[in-house]
Amino acid sequence: MLFIFSVKGSIFPVCFGKSSIYDNPPKLPTLPDAFQANVQANIMKKNYSMEITEFYDRRSNFGAIRATRNGHTVHTIWNYNNDEEIIINEKRRSCLASRISSSRRPAFGPCMPNGNGSCAHIESVAELFRFGAKYNETYMGQKWIRGIRYGLNNF
Repeated sequence: MLFIFSVKGSIFPVCFGKSSIYDNPPKLPTLPDAFQANVQANIMKKNYSMEITEFYDRRSNFGAIRATRNGHTVHTIWNYNNDEEIIINEKRRSCLASRISSSRRPAFGPCMPNGNGSCAHIESVAELFRFGAKYNETYMGQKWIRGIRYGLNNF
């Protein structure tokens, strides 16, 4: 993150030179081509809980999310090989199929048509998380969070 301040009408960046406060920051990790992530959120102010499981597989050109809120589960599947989005609502016992290319906001990136009726590819994990050298991340050191040591990057 770059902060800009205004002084007497002129703008200047706060940091100059190095992209890190460390002389030799560690290399950014290589992100996987497939993963499964489980997230549980308790939104106290809105009085609900939600469990989300996200599945991602770049090689298969496929992603899916299973979201459960107050016992109500919805599965959304994106098959980029067929430009296909499928939404299965368990409570309503419904299934809706549509094109990723016409979806307002697919979770794994937009459909980039490849000319033969399918999408070119699902976005990479680095593109999805906006993670990598091209996003000007700055290594900020390490910190312990819930007993686990993490490397901190600033975007």
